Amino acid sequence: MGTVLHAISNIEISKVDVLANKEVYLEQLKALQLKHTLTPTFYENGVFKAYVLDTGNWTYNLPSTYDKETDSWLPDSDYPEIIYFDSPFAFSVGVYSSCLKVSTIYRYGFLYKLQDLDSLRDFRQTLFNIISIFGGTEVLYLTDQGNAVLSDYLCNWVEEGASYASVKQDVICKGIPLLTEYTDLDKNRSLRASSEIILDDFHDLKSN
Repeated sequence: MGTVLHAISNIEISKVDVLANKEVYLEQLKALQLKHTLTPTFYENGVFKAYVLDTGNWTYNLPSTYDKETDSWLPDSDYPEIIYFDSPFAFSVGVYSSCLKVSTIYRYGFLYKLQDLDSLRDFRQTLFNIISIFGGTEVLYLTDQGNAVLSDYLCNWVEEGASYASVKQDVICKGIPLLTEYTDLDKNRSLRASSEIILDDFHDLKSN
């Protein structure tokens, strides 16, 4: 599924430290006590039936690659993503040495359609709590499809190991508008036509 909302954040952390503290990060994520998401279930003929509340908690996976000779999955120490924290909640987290990638269950248009200020604040507060665990202080919002610029930064930069700083600097150098207020978003603009990138430094949350 495309057009998924992702946020990348400014972290600087060594692979050694990430792996040494993976259990600590896991417990801190669990301590957030997020709400479980609802998963749709269907009849066998494909007709919608109902939503079921997900269960479980945060878990993590280390990168691996399939080895044909042994017919097994082996650790992949060269993979750019150091560790991936999955969850039955609305967020998952990929940790890189110079960038944090937070993926969500939402479409990118979620940012443009949020009219409820309380819901927006709750979403931002949760996102801020997640990135703070890893030392992040701000985010840029990207998507995996539907907009060439946004998806390029995610798929061909971040997921290949580029730093958050290099993405932000490239955005500035190319003169791509950086919007810092959600109220400035054009609610009628399509994702494909969007030329701006949304930056959130959580300044209002940091002061609390």
